[in-house]
Amino acid sequence: MAHRRILTAGHRRALFALPDDEVVCRARYVLDADDLRRIARRRKPENRLGFALQLCALRFPERLLQPGEVVPEVMLRVIADQIEADWRDIEGYGLRENTRYEHSAALQAELGYRPFIGAARRAMLDWLEEAAMTAANGLDLSTAFMTALRTAKIIAPGPSTFERLCAAALVTAERRVQTRITGALSPAQQRSLQRLLELEAGERLTPLGALRRPLGGHGPNDLKELVDRVETLRAVAIPTAFDGVPAPRLAQLARECERVSIAHLREMRHGRRMALLAAFVVERRAQITDDALNLGLRLTGALFKRAERRHLDALVDSRRNIGAVVRAHVDLGQALLAAREAGVDLDQAIDAALGWDGLARSVETAVQLRTPISADVLERIEAEHPRLRRFASALLDTFTFHGSRDMAELLDAVVRLKHGPPRDDAPMAFVSPRWRKVINADGSFNAKVYEICVFAKLRDALRAGDIWVEGSQRYQRFQDRLLAPVAALERWSPKSGQ
Repeated sequence: MAHRRILTAGHRRALFALPDDEVVCRARYVLDADDLRRIARRRKPENRLGFALQLCALRFPERLLQPGEVVPEVMLRVIADQIEADWRDIEGYGLRENTRYEHSAALQAELGYRPFIGAARRAMLDWLEEAAMTAANGLDLSTAFMTALRTAKIIAPGPSTFERLCAAALVTAERRVQTRITGALSPAQQRSLQRLLELEAGERLTPLGALRRPLGGHGPNDLKELVDRVETLRAVAIPTAFDGVPAPRLAQLARECERVSIAHLREMRHGRRMALLAAFVVERRAQITDDALNLGLRLTGALFKRAERRHLDALVDSRRNIGAVVRAHVDLGQALLAAREAGVDLDQAIDAALGWDGLARSVETAVQLRTPISADVLERIEAEHPRLRRFASALLDTFTFHGSRDMAELLDAVVRLKHGPPRDDAPMAFVSPRWRKVINADGSFNAKVYEICVFAKLRDALRAGDIWVEGSQRYQRFQDRLLAPVAALERWSPKSGQ
C-alpha cells in the first residue's frame, strides 16, 4: 500500500469536511417529508437531532460521523430549524454507546447505503484501478472516486484510507503504463531512445537537450528547423501510441521527461527511463508537427497580407498622382486662359506654368491613371511566389496529407507539387472562379499563382478539418479525436453495482 500524499489539506477538506457555510448547508441539507417522518420516530430531541445529522452527513460528504467529531454550529442550526429542535441538544446525543451505531445501521438500511466492505469494496477498487489509468493527477482521481461512491451509494472510507487507496491506484497505474510501454519497444527502439541521452562528439547538447530547447522566431528558417526536429524524432521509429496506455498518461510521462535533468534520466531504472523517453518522443513528435503546420499556415497567410499592403500602397500612390496631375493641369489651364486674355504667346505660358517636359510627364501619368487599379488583391499575389518557395518544399516533403473524397483534386495537386512545378493540365476542380481569373489572366496558365492557390486552399481545408496530417494532434482526422469508452465503466456501473 502506497503512503504518499496526493492531496493537500485544502483538497481533503473539500472532499470530507462538514460544511460551515450557511448557503452551502441550506443547499445541501433540505429534509423532505420522508426524512422528517424517519427523524420523528426517535423519541428524545437529542436523538432526533443526532439522527438528522447522520442522515445529512451520509448524503454529503457521503460519510459517517466520527465519534467525538465537532459538527459546525451553522450546520447544526440549519438542520435543527427544520426539525424544530434546539441545536444545543446535540450535547446529549450518543451518551448511550450503541445509539450512534444503531442510527447509522438504520439509515443505511432505509436509504440503501452500503459500507465500503466486501463486494462493494472490491467493485470500487476495480473501478479505481482503471480510473487511475486516465486520471491527470491525484485530485482528479480522488474527486472522481468520491463521485463514483456517491453514485453507487457506498459510504466513503475515512480520509486516510481514502487517500491511501487513491495513491496506491496511481502507483499501480504508473507501473502498468511503464510495463506496457517498455513491453512494446524492441531492443533496437530502446537503443534509439538511449542515444537521445548520449552526447555526440563536437556537440554541446544531447539530442534530447536539443529537442527540449525552445525555438523562437516565425520565419521560413524556423520552419526548416522544426521539420528537422520532426525527422530526428521520426528516426527513433517508435509507434505513435501504445496499446492500453491512455493518451493522458502518455502526456503526463512526457511532461515529466521535460522537467527532469539529463543526469537524472541516466540514473533512472531502465524501464522507467524508457517509458519517459518513449512518451516524450511520441508527444513531442506530434507537438512539433503541429507547430510546423501552424507556422506553415501563418506563413501562407502572410503572403496575402503583404499583397494587401502593396495593393493599399498602390491605391495611395494612385490617389497622390491623381491629385498632382489635377493640380498641374489646373495651373496650366489658368495660365493659358490668362495668356489668351493678355495676348501673350501660349508657348511662353506653357513654359512659365509647367514647361513642355513637365507637361509631357503629366500627360504620361494621366495616361497611366486612366487604367483603373483592380479591386482584387489576388492580382498582386504572384509577386509573393519567391517567399512561398522558401518554405513550401519543407512542408510538402515532410508531411503526408489525407482528406475526404471532396478533397481528392486538391490532394492530387499537393502530390504533384512535391514532384515539380505545376503544368497546365493541373487539377482545377477546387479552384474558385476568383482564382481562375488570375491563374488564366492572359489566356495562359500561370504556374506561380496556381501554386499559391493550392497552398491557400490547403490552409483552409486543414483549418476546416477536411484534410488531416499523419502524426498531428491538432490536424488529425475527426474520428481519431473521439475518446474510446473507459474500460472500467464498460465492465462495471457504479449505479447498478454489477
